[in-house]
Formats: sequence, structure tokens, C-alpha cells
Amino acid sequence: KGDLSEMLTNLFDNAIKYTSAQGSIWIKVEDSEKVVLTVEDNGPGIDDIEKQKVFERFYRIPGSNGSGCGLGLAIVSEAAATNGATVDVLDRPGGGTIFRVMIPSASAHGNGHGNGNGNGNGNGNGNGNSNGK
Repeated sequence: KGDLSEMLTNLFDNAIKYTSAQGSIWIKVEDSEKVVLTVEDNGPGIDDIEKQKVFERFYRIPGSNGSGCGLGLAIVSEAAATNGATVDVLDRPGGGTIFRVMIPSASAHGNGHGNGNGNGNGNGNGNGNSNGK
């Protein structure tokens, strides 16, 4: 599903944009009744009052660094809804943000099955592995 690919691209892009060069980004995928994808960063975080607004088209948090026109997370939200998924924005203990996407297994897998995990840091260094059938 192309829209799931766009959703992932926008989540990863956002984490990279708003995490400092010395920061870290963690990506985790769990597969059970639902596929649970979490993208965590130790960037500046998102205030509670802004958490739902970030999914609005063209919305950017006032004073935020990084480029963009405020469409990335709107695309994430729309792609999630199209696939029966939900997106939660959580505070990361120690600072930063967690985006948690819960996707019904049938939408995530299509006719196949796969899972993976990876991690990286703001310098572009990272590793990951995936395994799918």
C-alpha cells in the first residue's frame, strides 16, 4: 500500500528534522493482532496543547525549527485513517516524542508477512534488520 509507505516516510522525515545532529531516533515494529510501529526521538518534544494540532494540514508549531509546510503529519493521519490505523503522540520519558501507529494486520501485510526493527542517530548512523516472507 503506497499510502503506508508515505506515512512511514513522513514519520521518519519528521523525526530526522526535529532531532539534533547529536540526537537519537529509535524505530520499533511489533507484530501481533495489530502491527505497532513506534518512532521515538529525543528532540524537543511536543507540548500537550499542540499534539492534536500537528495533524492539521499546514499547521506548524510556532517557533519550531526545520523546514516544511506542515503537511507531513497530516499525510500520516490521512494514511492511517485510510488503513484503519490509529496514531498516538506521546511524551518520551527523558524528553522527546513518541509516535505510535497501530495498524490492523491485514492492512499492514497485504498478502505477505514481515517484521523488522532498526535504530539510528541524528548523524545518519544506524543499523536495522528486517525479515519478511
